[in-house]
Amino acid sequence: MENRLPAINAKVWEFGPIGVIVVARSVRLIVLAGISQWRWWEEIFLVLGWMIGWLLTEIDDYFYVYVSNPQELTSQRAKQYLAAKDFKGLWNLLQATRGERTSRMPVRNALTLMVMAFVGIWIVTSNGSPLGSGVVLGLSTRLWSEFLTEKDKDKWFWIFSRVFSHGEQMWITVGTGLALIWQILMTVRG
Repeated sequence: MENRLPAINAKVWEFGPIGVIVVARSVRLIVLAGISQWRWWEEIFLVLGWMIGWLLTEIDDYFYVYVSNPQELTSQRAKQYLAAKDFKGLWNLLQATRGERTSRMPVRNALTLMVMAFVGIWIVTSNGSPLGSGVVLGLSTRLWSEFLTEKDKDKWFWIFSRVFSHGEQMWITVGTGLALIWQILMTVRG
């Protein structure tokens, strides 16, 4: 599982940013407008959107099982779990074997990362929907954190017809990270 965050930091990336965002938004609104103006349900929708966005990357696993390599042993085992309606077993199998998947993933790639980073700014600043902002933030944070910890970043660039240099990959990492920070700041601002 070389493309996953280290176990100790995985929960921090999953829940840390959204926790900070919700607390900062709540404190900001309560201080500026008072407790009576606090729209707590928006924070619930923001967290729900975060969870949806975070889980959207799981599409890659199912795409791999049914489209990319349906003949592979892992794919066959996954289909058996699904036929038996053992969703927990299917989930555990897909999580345990994620590092084995080396083929082209439709969500975990540099193009999706860049689109979510920069189009995400537009969604967060113009949308007004806490659910939509949460989806963008959850997906952007997960993609960026997995890209950041990936040892073989070249497999994220399969979608392009050329090879990206180490310097270009570094600029993409920094640029998408700054875009993500901007998204977070704009979400806290409300």
